[in-house]
Amino acid sequence: MRKAMVAVALAGVLGAVCSAGQIPGPEKFAYWVESNGSPDAVVAPGGTVQFMVYLKIMPGDWVVQGWSLALCHDGKVAELIDPFPDKPAERASAMIAGTNAATMKNGRAPDFNSVSVYPNAGMTQGVVIDMMVAVTLPPTDKFSLLKGDYRAIGAAGATGALTFCEGTLGKPPVENVIVVEGNSITPGAQTGGTITIQAQPLIPTIAAIPAAAELRADKAATVDARVEIGLTPNPRRSRCRAGRTDWRMRMRSSPSSMRSRRRRWRGSTAVRGLISTASTRRRRAARASPSGRLSAWRRRSM
Repeated sequence: MRKAMVAVALAGVLGAVCSAGQIPGPEKFAYWVESNGSPDAVVAPGGTVQFMVYLKIMPGDWVVQGWSLALCHDGKVAELIDPFPDKPAERASAMIAGTNAATMKNGRAPDFNSVSVYPNAGMTQGVVIDMMVAVTLPPTDKFSLLKGDYRAIGAAGATGALTFCEGTLGKPPVENVIVVEGNSITPGAQTGGTITIQAQPLIPTIAAIPAAAELRADKAATVDARVEIGLTPNPRRSRCRAGRTDWRMRMRSSPSSMRSRRRRWRGSTAVRGLISTASTRRRRAARASPSGRLSAWRRRSM
């Protein structure tokens, strides 16, 4: 009950010490989520992704004393990981670790920080920065409040939304509000995000780019090639191990023999075929050259 009625508690506790300052409108506040700087995240099947909840306070003659929020997600696509299922205090500390909220009260956590996790539905948070209202949060462009780790459990290609929800999580339900001068204000902007499960696994693709080189039958020659490795969807969903990122092929010719030596390289069949094709072409070129034909005539006459 104490967790779910955070907004009411904030208004009641802080209302007794509110001042006669200006009360801002909803448009002065915003909630949103990000994962690595983007509201949308792509994760491999069974993989995890972290989202952070942020707050913006527009400039003005007001300060924030606390807040509450509820963030829902699609339980068919992802599940929220509870770091400490049976330890509320440890969970609350872990889920603000690394955020601005963790050190907002002179380097310490807020006086009251309650976090609830519903693995298949979402999470809630309620914060009172300072029970004595000596420490408040001034206007800020970006202030991190809470983080959550999600595990992809849905089918490949599925997408689930993260939304700030009302009347869904908690008993009674937790509301999305900012407390200013003891007044609860719903942020005018509440922007969620999405979690998309990767449709197909990515596998390395290899492209060999041979360098131009002059090859003569009576000279040793070395040919270098650069191999570029990228990622592309695999339609067959097969797995492959990436090999080395470069290789060198040396062709050596002499009147008595025509051999090709290659360094050992673990790569795809296509690349090995490239090497073999390059070797064959150079042998043919060597035989077609005047010095190559002369060497062959000398061997037959002996």
